[in-house]
Amino acid sequence: MSELQTRRSATKRRRLHTLDLVSPTEPPRNLMQLSTDGQVDLTHLSRKQQHAWATSIIAQLQVLQTRTAPINQLPNELVVEILSYLREDANDITWIRAANICRYWRSVALSTPRLWANIVVTISRGISFLRACLNRAGDIDVTISIDIDVGIGIEWLHLLSSHKTNIISMELPLPYTFIRTSDTDTTALEFPMPKLEFLALAVGPVHQILRDPAPGQFPCLRSLTLDNISFQWMPSMFSSVVSLRLVYYNDPTSSKSFVGAVEACPHLESLELVDFHPDKDAVPGHLRTIVLPQLRRLFVENYRREHISFLLDQLDLPPGCKLSLDCSNSFHWQHYSHIASDIANILPEAVTNRLHCFSEASYLVVSVTDQDYIKVEAGLDGSTPGTGSKVLFDLRMRSIGSVEFPSSLISNVLYRFSSVFASSPLTSLEVTGEHDLHEPGWRLVLVDFPLLEQLTLNCFKGTCMLGGALCALYPSDSGALVCPQLRKLRIKIDVLSPEDRNIIVEYLDHRARQQPRLAFLQLESAVNAYSTIDEQKEARRVNFPDTFIALAMALVDELRVI
Repeated sequence: MSELQTRRSATKRRRLHTLDLVSPTEPPRNLMQLSTDGQVDLTHLSRKQQHAWATSIIAQLQVLQTRTAPINQLPNELVVEILSYLREDANDITWIRAANICRYWRSVALSTPRLWANIVVTISRGISFLRACLNRAGDIDVTISIDIDVGIGIEWLHLLSSHKTNIISMELPLPYTFIRTSDTDTTALEFPMPKLEFLALAVGPVHQILRDPAPGQFPCLRSLTLDNISFQWMPSMFSSVVSLRLVYYNDPTSSKSFVGAVEACPHLESLELVDFHPDKDAVPGHLRTIVLPQLRRLFVENYRREHISFLLDQLDLPPGCKLSLDCSNSFHWQHYSHIASDIANILPEAVTNRLHCFSEASYLVVSVTDQDYIKVEAGLDGSTPGTGSKVLFDLRMRSIGSVEFPSSLISNVLYRFSSVFASSPLTSLEVTGEHDLHEPGWRLVLVDFPLLEQLTLNCFKGTCMLGGALCALYPSDSGALVCPQLRKLRIKIDVLSPEDRNIIVEYLDHRARQQPRLAFLQLESAVNAYSTIDEQKEARRVNFPDTFIALAMALVDELRVI
C-alpha cells in the first residue's frame, strides 16, 4: 500500500472515530448497535458500499436529531391548539402548511378529527380536498361550505350522502342542470340529514322552485338561506326554522313566494329579504298582512325604495323587533330635496305610525358624511331601569355618484327623521356631519324632542356646525325653553377656532344664568386614528387651551376633555 493510500485510510478511521462508532466484524447497519469505544473498519468495502453505509447512518442521525428537537417535544394538546388557532379563518390553509413542518406535527393533525370538521371548498380545492377532510373528520359533526364558483357534479352529492349523518351545516351551490324542470322532484338533495341545522342553497341565473323536503328529512333545521330558489312552502316542513334569508334575484313571483315562506315558518326570529320586488300587478294592500309574533330582526336590502315601503306595509312587527334597511346605491340624488322625498317613500307615515320601533326609541343617531351617505340608528340606550341597550332601527342610504349639497343638508335630513320619531320618548340625540345646522330647521328638530337629556355633536372637515347648533338651544323670543331637560352635551371637533370657543362659553354662561346649568360637558379633539400620543396631546392643547378650560369648568358641574 502506498504512503498516500495509508494516509487516506488513517483519515477515514479518524473521521469515523469522531462519530463514536465501533468496529464489529461486519459494519453495523443500525445506529443503536454502535458503541463508543472503538472504530469501524470500512477498508474492505467498496467505495459504493461505504457510501451506502454512511448514507444510512446519517439518515438515522437526522431522524434522531429531529425527534429530539424542541418543536417535537411539545405535547399533542399544545400542537392541536396551535393548529386550531391558525385555522380560525377556514378559508386560509396556512394551518395545513404548518402541520407539514415535520412528521410529528403531521401525525398529530391527521389524528385530530376536529381540525378537519370545518370544511371550506374553493375553486382551488376540489372534491379530493372535501373527501380527505370528511374522512379525517371521522364521526364528528362537520360544517361544509362550497364556493358558488365551484362546479359540482353528481359525484359531489354522492360523497355528501355518504356522510349525511354528520353534517350540521351546509352551503351548497346547485347548478341548473341538477334541477328538474318538472314539479315533482329535484335531484339535488334527496337524502335525509338528521343533524342538519343550517342550510344555504343557491342557483342561477334562472329562478327555480324546488319540491319541499320530505317529512323528517331535516328535522333539526333552524336556519335556511335560499338564493334565487324557492320551495313550494308546505307549512309542516319548515316549522323548526327560526332564521330565514331569501334572495329574490330574477324571481317573477316574489310576492307569492314571500307570503308562502313566512307563513310556512311561524316561529321565525330573524328574516332577511334581498332584492324583493312585488309582482307587476301587485298594489299596496294586495298581500294580506302577515303577523310574525316571535320576530326579533327584519333586514331588507333593496335597490328599489318603493318596494321596501310595499313590503313594510304587509308586515305586523312585534314590539322590540329590530328593523334594518340597506338602500346603498339605490338613489340618483341631484338635489337635496330628493333626499327628503326618498325618506318619505321608504318610511311613509302609514308605516311609521304602525311599527313599534318608531315609537319606542330612546336614542337617535344621524350621520351625514361624504355628501352621499346617510346612516341612521335608533334604539334603547339602557338608561331606563330594567332595560338593556338595543338597536331597534338602522338605515343606510347612499347615492349612485357623488353630488354637491348645500350646507343645510343635515338640518333637512334631521327634520325628516324628527317627524318619523316624534312619538318616541327620545332622551339622546347624536349628530355627525360636515355641514352646518341651520335654523329654523334645526330648532324645529329640537322642539320635537322635549325629553332630550343628552346631545352629541360630531363636527368634521370644518367648524361650521357649532354656531347654528348651539344658537338653536337658546330660548325662543317668547321665552319658551328648547330641550328644557338637556343636562349633557358632548362636542367632538377636528379644529376648534377661537370663535367656536367663544360660542361655547357664551352658551354655557347664558344657560347658567337662565336655566339649570349643564351637569356634564365633554370636549373631544377629533384626531386621525393613526396619530401618535404626542400628536393627540398637541391637538388637545391647540383646541382646548387652559384659559378656555378654566372658563368652561366654572360654568358646568363636570367637565371632561379628551
